[in-house]
Amino acid sequence: MAAPLRFTMLHVTLNTGTAVEIARHDDPPSLKALFDALVDARGGPVVTWQPWRTDVLVGEGCAMFTIRKSAEELAVLCAVAWTETGATRAWYEIEQPYLDAGDVLGRTGHLHIGMDALPEMPETLPWLASWVMPAAASFASLDDARWLADCEQLMAFAILRRHGGAPELRHM
Repeated sequence: MAAPLRFTMLHVTLNTGTAVEIARHDDPPSLKALFDALVDARGGPVVTWQPWRTDVLVGEGCAMFTIRKSAEELAVLCAVAWTETGATRAWYEIEQPYLDAGDVLGRTGHLHIGMDALPEMPETLPWLASWVMPAAASFASLDDARWLADCEQLMAFAILRRHGGAPELRHM
């Protein structure tokens, strides 16, 4: 029997500047189906984790998505890229508001730890970049925080399965 396919992606967190290579090949088919449906619908409630919801915008070689508890409680803004052109566009779309927010927060004395740690755009594709918002600090538990990273990664891999031109992912 052939070894299972492994597909990896670099996950960069803007707030901390950390980058971790991730592989999600062991997720249950039901979980993949849930996130594939969210991507196809361009977002919606994350049924198994109410009241969380996501919004998805797919472009040429890239996508942006949010994860939030409500309209007022944005937890994370994410960008996914799988082509060079898409990477340039997606990086700009996540980097510019991050830098703008850092300027405002810095002037008001509310620059949180890590806001000055913006990493460079990854050189390898595909990648996922996450900007964790201040609202995420109000999570009730560490489980919520762990779930958020899982959700970001599940969304990114679903976007790649549905739009990223990676046929090997469709069978994972």
